[in-house]
Amino acid sequence: MEHAVDLTKITSVCHRRTEAGLEFAVVECLPLKSREMKDVLNSGHDVREVLQTFAHDQRQVFKVWKTT
Repeated sequence: MEHAVDLTKITSVCHRRTEAGLEFAVVECLPLKSREMKDVLNSGHDVREVLQTFAHDQRQVFKVWKTT
């Protein structure tokens, strides 16, 4: 996957070409002492939908934090 845009300090939008066209993903990169761990948070062929899902999930996390 190729890096496209940073969303946060550790979260980026990446993309790659597939037979079905471009695929986009929101990827979280956590630096560890021995290596970097990458976790795909969501992916799809519609970049708008991928970003909307990421934003929705982030809002849900903030709601949980706010109520605890």
